[in-house]
Amino acid sequence: MDNKFYVYEHFRNSDGSVFYVGMGSGKRFNTKDNRNIHWQRITAKHGFSAKIIASGLTLEEAYQLEVATISAHGKENLCNITDGGDGVTNPKKETRQKMRDAKIGKTQSKNHVEKRSAAIRSSKTRSNSKTGLKGVVWHKRANKWAAATSQNGRYIHIGLYDCTFAAWKAVTKWKEENL
Repeated sequence: MDNKFYVYEHFRNSDGSVFYVGMGSGKRFNTKDNRNIHWQRITAKHGFSAKIIASGLTLEEAYQLEVATISAHGKENLCNITDGGDGVTNPKKETRQKMRDAKIGKTQSKNHVEKRSAAIRSSKTRSNSKTGLKGVVWHKRANKWAAATSQNGRYIHIGLYDCTFAAWKAVTKWKEENL
């Protein structure tokens, strides 16, 4: 068993009160990524500091301590959405579907799309394109990103897109459907 998990608390910088309890591993305790809207609003107004309250735990121990800590503080005093113990390490099918449904119709920020594009570029995908994304090039006349591929030695134009990530996704989808 891996004893790499910990339980942490987030405090408001303004008055030192605990407003969030979580569990994680690595640098999760100190990151602002993937937090709920209530957490974001509190930190925007008050700032936050983090403190690990227990470390060297198994996943099950971390879940149990998270539930107990949330209960001790009182969920009504925290911005936690759940009672704890239900992290997204391997969510159930129903939970995954709820997560998908919650994102439908929401546009992603340009910063978010650029981060995802950079992550894809840094992967081991081989490409001669200056974007680093196979099948994505800049279309000068249209001022857009062009998605293209080839099949049996023939050039296939897929479409024009506003961002590199959307163009790369179009190429990937086309290949899944046609190859």
